[in-house]
Amino acid sequence: MKFMKKYNIAIIGATGLVGSMFIKLLEEYNIPINELKLYASSKSKGKIIKFKNKNYIVEELSNNSFDNIDYALFATNKNISGKYCLIAESKGVICIDNSSFFRMYDDIALVVPEINYNDIFLTKRKIIANPNCSTIQCLLVLNIINKIYKLKKIIYNTYQSVSGSGMKGIFDLQSTLEGYNNEFYPLDISSTCIPLIGDIKENNYTEEEIKMINETKKILHLNDVDISSTCVRVPIFYGHAVSIYLEFDQEIEIDVIIDELKKYDYIYLNNIANTIDVYNTDKVSVGRIRKGINNKSMWLYCTADNLRIGASSNALKILKKMIS
Repeated sequence: MKFMKKYNIAIIGATGLVGSMFIKLLEEYNIPINELKLYASSKSKGKIIKFKNKNYIVEELSNNSFDNIDYALFATNKNISGKYCLIAESKGVICIDNSSFFRMYDDIALVVPEINYNDIFLTKRKIIANPNCSTIQCLLVLNIINKIYKLKKIIYNTYQSVSGSGMKGIFDLQSTLEGYNNEFYPLDISSTCIPLIGDIKENNYTEEEIKMINETKKILHLNDVDISSTCVRVPIFYGHAVSIYLEFDQEIEIDVIIDELKKYDYIYLNNIANTIDVYNTDKVSVGRIRKGINNKSMWLYCTADNLRIGASSNALKILKKMIS
């Protein structure tokens, strides 16, 4: 693919897990860059990051960080994104935000480019929201199935790695494996799974569970589908897995669904779907596909690299599609 011009790009949160993956994928995706600016908090100011054999100095994020920037990729928490995306937008910068802050705004597109890229053009806003990591991998599969058989009910059960919590999650698993006390998670994550991701909100659902429900409806435009979820943190470093139960408004044929999934290059069919096979790839591994309690229901299990497809590569695909 040839690009006509080069762009000034800023990465906000450049020293974190997702920000570091942004930098890696900018090169892997061959994004045409005129100038690259890397920003983080004052703690990371002055750090040196190498990109395409050139050293870049990390600068402290400020209100003036977006002058002469075309696109800004945000790998920050929702409080930082909520403030600085608006500043960047006011200066004409197109922002792709990985936080949850803007996802449910009616006038901001929540995008998985393989599914609903055109939602970007239904709004005048320059902020584009990146969905939740587990939501992305699930919807890449469910969107295909929904084209064949109309979805009626979705039940998610997630098994999410500690890298979904950032460096603090990785450190807590590593330190507890070495015999130290847990500092970040409420329990020793090296010894148990924790069915609590985010704060508990309404009806005893957690923040993460509510994200998956609401984002599924917004991205697939399926407000009439019943959706529930349970989100669990598990003691592995990288990769998320989700067990999904589906019900439809008609009888289904499993073989028809499998044949359709085979047509998509980002789907990797493996009955023992696992996070190892898809580590550092942009594929979703799908397995354990089987009928449910009747001929109108089914189960499947999907896995993906949460730092790539669940965050960075989704944003980079949006960027690449916009500039191409």
